[in-house]
Amino acid sequence: MLAISRDGEGMEGTSTMKYAVIDTETSGLFDFSKPAEADGQPRLASLAIILLDDAFVETGRHDIFIKPDGWTMGTEAGSVNGLTNEILNERGIPILSALTVYNQILDQDRAIVAFNAQFDTKVMRGELRRAGLPDRFETTPNICVMRASTDIVKAPKKSGSGYKFPKLSEACAHFGIKIAEQHTAMGDAEAAAEVFRKLKALGACPDPEVHYATNRPIPIKVEDLPAPVASQTIGANNPPGPIDYARETMEAINKWMEDHPVILTEADAREAKLLVDRSKSSLAEIEAERDNKVRPLNEQVKQINTEYKSYHNPDPKTPDKSGIYDKIANELRARLEAFLIAEENKRKAAAREAERIAQAALGAAREAEAKEREAIENARVGEFGVNVAEVTREADTAFKAFTQAARVAEIAQVDTRFKVGGGFLKPTGLRTNKVLVLNDVKAAIDAIGMTEKIRDAVLSSARDYRKLRNELPKGVSEVEERVL
Repeated sequence: MLAISRDGEGMEGTSTMKYAVIDTETSGLFDFSKPAEADGQPRLASLAIILLDDAFVETGRHDIFIKPDGWTMGTEAGSVNGLTNEILNERGIPILSALTVYNQILDQDRAIVAFNAQFDTKVMRGELRRAGLPDRFETTPNICVMRASTDIVKAPKKSGSGYKFPKLSEACAHFGIKIAEQHTAMGDAEAAAEVFRKLKALGACPDPEVHYATNRPIPIKVEDLPAPVASQTIGANNPPGPIDYARETMEAINKWMEDHPVILTEADAREAKLLVDRSKSSLAEIEAERDNKVRPLNEQVKQINTEYKSYHNPDPKTPDKSGIYDKIANELRARLEAFLIAEENKRKAAAREAERIAQAALGAAREAEAKEREAIENARVGEFGVNVAEVTREADTAFKAFTQAARVAEIAQVDTRFKVGGGFLKPTGLRTNKVLVLNDVKAAIDAIGMTEKIRDAVLSSARDYRKLRNELPKGVSEVEERVL
């Protein structure tokens, strides 16, 4: 079957994926609570791109420096990545030129690969938005090898519970990768590409996935803007509701947090407490209004489900709640299944007997053949009384009997899979259902490793254990956390 590859070329087999491993160095650190292009967000200072084909072989690379235009290289960031305004002005190119290269690579339908893809794609999103170009964030699949390597590297959290996102240096140390020029875009991109290859070899790398922006710039017409809350009156077409009041509260909280990056005094804490109370109240009002609107619909759905599911409940997770028609149909299926199993067992027994007869016929044929060879040899040396023709006929008869028995055995083996016809749908037969069986819990966990899913399952079982015995099982303890 002819398939089309990701680069548009015809090829035999399935489609292939190509990759672009990227790394960015910026003029500072991002505030992830703000849009990528917001005032004060850092700027792209250098961009490294390594192109990989579907076999993860490098096919090209770009090492790009950006000439500052209205911004300067931060001293703190420069002390890490080694970039200065002088270097960037001397070696840099205009940001639009760099974005053109980036867009051309995305136009090749490549998946972006990065170590902390959330950071690097946000850097590029911000620069594209500032340039008035589509940010392409919601159309470009990406793979974050930092997140993918978390359960492989197993860098412990400071709390001692679970694993943190590893640093690039920690991932490289785990895989035995040497970083040529750490904290340079190209050096880090080369290291990320090697981590990517290691993860792919282990089968631990996820498929590329498109993520969706939290802060999306949406064009708004002036006439579509809601009236300020203070100017809205009861009885207007759109009187203020919980969402309007919550919006006003969140704007106040955002403004306060801009002015108070850290709470330092009790007076600050009291102001923050007031805003926390306002947020709780606003969110509770939103939930109450939502519940008032949704509850009648949920009741309606519940009544409909109760009526119909009393007859037919297709949810395989609740077999104990099968409808009355399900129970009748399942009983009939069970009886038909029992018949099919019994019939297949009879046919398998018949096939085994046919195979035994065929093997016996084969033995008789070989014995007759041996007698034939012996008679021919005896006649050749002049022995009298040897009837070669007779023993030859016996050998031919024996081999014909074997051939017929072998054919019967072959047909019997094929006929062990039995299907019932009739009705108006396709014939019904048994199918092979493979079920995983846990033979050794410890061996399985040792092989898989302590993943988040396994950890959550163990802790959930530990809670059930405590409910029954009023104590936690061995290997599980409880710690106290102070939370607001």
